Amino acid sequence: MTSINKSAIEGVWPSYCARADVTTAFIVISGARKDEDKPSIYMQGGFHAREWIAPATVLVMVNQLLSNYGSDEAITVLIDNIDWYVLPLANVDGYVYTWTEDRFWRKTRSVNENQDCNGTDPNRNWDYDWGGAGTSDIACSPIYGGSSPFSEREVREVAGFITKHNFDAFLDFHAYGQIWMAPWSYSLSSTPDYAEQMEVLKLAIEAVNATNGMEYISGQISHIFSPTSGSSGDWAYGTAHIKYTYGIELRDVWYGDYGFLLPEDQILATGLETFAGVKAIASYILEHATDSDNSTL
Repeated sequence: MTSINKSAIEGVWPSYCARADVTTAFIVISGARKDEDKPSIYMQGGFHAREWIAPATVLVMVNQLLSNYGSDEAITVLIDNIDWYVLPLANVDGYVYTWTEDRFWRKTRSVNENQDCNGTDPNRNWDYDWGGAGTSDIACSPIYGGSSPFSEREVREVAGFITKHNFDAFLDFHAYGQIWMAPWSYSLSSTPDYAEQMEVLKLAIEAVNATNGMEYISGQISHIFSPTSGSSGDWAYGTAHIKYTYGIELRDVWYGDYGFLLPEDQILATGLETFAGVKAIASYILEHATDSDNSTL
């Protein structure tokens, strides 16, 4: 697994940022309030290697949180009262491969024994309805689900990290399509928390669309795309019991001019509009933090 510099952000903001894991570059942002009942939000990007805008957007949001702490009242409140756990780049080896060999590579770079092709789709490798609809058992397929659930180190480590915490929100950033989505992915049926999940999504979408005038839509994953199994969102909601679980498809729009090749000059705008939606979700969680349990099921 390719190593990356995990200390750069800590070097700039040591008071607010610390690593939470020694093998994967998780970032923790935590402010003044220190108690066990403090809400927490988990964000990740870059599981699909070719979706460069996802890790870039996550880093824009980290910068917004840390650069504006103490000067922006709303952000200061969100950091002081919510712990933020961030994984900007989940699939490091795949990401590096898109820079050196194949710009449109999607999967991990693991070796599939006795197969002609390497790699597994990390968003078909989670242990929730693994191997069902919307996956493939052919290793050369871009949606190959792996030899078994959690066969991929990247997925195992993230799942293991999440199970050690009691997160209130799980936000997984991808590209592209400009869509904010809630579970389920594997089934057309709605979750027990569907109404509230959609209510929170509505707040997020309104904030996103008001930032730069871009149009994002929202809905249930399986209602927008065909059902898919073994996804991070279904596992986060169904196994980790995180009520506010969302998958976000960033710019470009479907059938847009750029697709995965979003120009560099759109990174900041994408990050800022996405951050507006994240802040809306965080504010909702904070306002409802007096509820006895934000987990589901």
